[in-house]
Amino acid sequence: MKFIIIGYGATATALLPILFDEFGDQISSLTVIDPLPKDDNSHPTVSPTTFVCTRLTIENYKDILIDLDDNTFLINLSVDVSSLDLVAYCQERGAKYLDTCIEPWAGYYTNTTIDLKYRTNYHLRESMLALKRACKGGPTAVIAHGANPGLASHFVKQALLHLRHDL
Repeated sequence: MKFIIIGYGATATALLPILFDEFGDQISSLTVIDPLPKDDNSHPTVSPTTFVCTRLTIENYKDILIDLDDNTFLINLSVDVSSLDLVAYCQERGAKYLDTCIEPWAGYYTNTTIDLKYRTNYHLRESMLALKRACKGGPTAVIAHGANPGLASHFVKQALLHLRHDL
């Protein structure tokens, strides 16, 4: 399986060793795409990881992600990269998708040429739900699975399972 991670902040830094622990030999390649250059000390010691120093934009994301296929898992941990466009592209290519928050392209919220009602999180969510209906039966896409809700939900579930067991 191929993994592509967009964004290399605290979450990605913590995720990489877990991916290798959980998937190990199943990982054929792992690529991290982030616009900021990293010094050698910031890269994880796990391999094989390829770092690509570039910013995804509406103009270049399809060219940069051209290798997406049904053996790819795209994990979007960035800001200012459109979740909607990435999910649609993953659906076209057969790739699985996960993100931490529904994000638009940079400048979307402040673009006064777009009517205010279309620059809201509500509109982003409704657009994602419309895409879900259009892509019924396509590859898995988990949206807005960040810290809370998301990771915190898993911790609560595990705590409840422990309580059930202990009681």
